[in-house]
Amino acid sequence: MTLDEAIIHAEKVAEFSDRECMYERFYGEKEMKRKCAEEHRQLADWLRELKRYKELFESPEEAEECLNGYMI
Repeated sequence: MTLDEAIIHAEKVAEFSDRECMYERFYGEKEMKRKCAEEHRQLADWLRELKRYKELFESPEEAEECLNGYMI
């Protein structure tokens, strides 16, 4: 799986969980699906951030060196 495929997958799981949440009758299940959607959106965001770093730098060490030891 590529980074782009992982981002797409996380977004699809989030969308699916949101849709399922709308039709869920039980509060506990609804909250679980809502939390799943939130977590997969966060995962997609982190993967997009990783992708940006990979596009800018050859390695994590290079990124750290360029950023003076501060990872942002």
